[in-house]
Amino acid sequence: MDHIRPTPLDLAHADLADIDRAIAELEKKRAAVEAFIEMYGKYVRPIPSEPRKRIQEIPGGLATLPMSTRIANFMAKYLSERDRPVELPDFYPVLEENGLVPGGSNPKQAVSAILGKDKRFTFVPKEGWKLAPSGEVPPGLAAAGVTLS
Repeated sequence: MDHIRPTPLDLAHADLADIDRAIAELEKKRAAVEAFIEMYGKYVRPIPSEPRKRIQEIPGGLATLPMSTRIANFMAKYLSERDRPVELPDFYPVLEENGLVPGGSNPKQAVSAILGKDKRFTFVPKEGWKLAPSGEVPPGLAAAGVTLS
């Protein structure tokens, strides 16, 4: 019995069949991931608002962010939960408790520098740090002539 060799056209059709099978498998995986995303959003409890617990409960990846980013993100959440500016001596212990202490010879000064460089924060003399109002230039930048345009 003679064996008939496949033609290039036969091989191309076989390749298309393989591609169709791969697409079907990927569509199944996509549906599973979409279901996970939908279920996660519906049933997973939000992360607690108390900063200490929140930081400890975030899995993995947090430690890969630079310390300055971790401090700024933590402080954005922390200050959003307060209705008044907070002075450094009042919130620095919370940073320490959460392992958010920058390196250097003066960590408190480093925290102020981190917040001062981040447009999300503004410093109110004799009151402390607070979130800068959305859409407004923080007072320190306004004094320097910076505008939003």
